[in-house]
Amino acid sequence: GACVDCSSGRAQPKFREAFGLSVCYDCQRAGRGEGGRYQVLSKSRAKDEYLLSDRQLDGERGGLRSMRLPNPNDARYGDMRLYLRRQVEELALATWGSSEALLLEKERRSDERLRRAEAKRKLKSGTPEEQMMARCNGPRAFREPS
Repeated sequence: GACVDCSSGRAQPKFREAFGLSVCYDCQRAGRGEGGRYQVLSKSRAKDEYLLSDRQLDGERGGLRSMRLPNPNDARYGDMRLYLRRQVEELALATWGSSEALLLEKERRSDERLRRAEAKRKLKSGTPEEQMMARCNGPRAFREPS
């Protein structure tokens, strides 16, 4: 088939099979940069940036379609999966409701990670009081029953 952008180029079979889009090599290359129409993301980056799960991304479970390529780091590792950024963004908006809600969830998870790291640090190298508080899961454990 013909390219959906320029109508003259021949569509790339790999791109059509992976994402269902008829795009020629030149148009895909022109639109693959940061913020471009055809920018692709690795599975790990899609999960980190948009807080999506494996199940949501997995095309075999009703998720997004993806392009599989041999892992560039080591051929012994599993295939790398690439997703179209705009499809990932649409799925994230459907999941989180808005970009603000996604940002709030990222901040909440970051705060939680920092809190756990601080508790772990206190457990290992804090004062005896801090170690006791960390073992007992914080100040809640020391409240008097009402």
